[in-house]
Amino acid sequence: MLDGLIFGRIAPPIEARRALRQPTLVIGHPSDPIHPFSDADRIAHELPHARLVTASSIAEWASAAEAPRCELLAFLEQAWRA
Repeated sequence: MLDGLIFGRIAPPIEARRALRQPTLVIGHPSDPIHPFSDADRIAHELPHARLVTASSIAEWASAAEAPRCELLAFLEQAWRA
């Protein structure tokens, strides 16, 4: 990551992202100080098999909350079937 920050892009170019066929769970939250939610939204639209989930904060996914667990399990079940 530091190499990307110092010498160029961090993420692969859009053509490479659009070529990915793996199911992808993209999690974004509006209060992220480094990555605006618009980044998560854009990535989710650029990846052909992405699912965007909005979190209230990063702590929501680190906790034992039921909602994130249900989202993750639903994604994994769908990805496993694919």
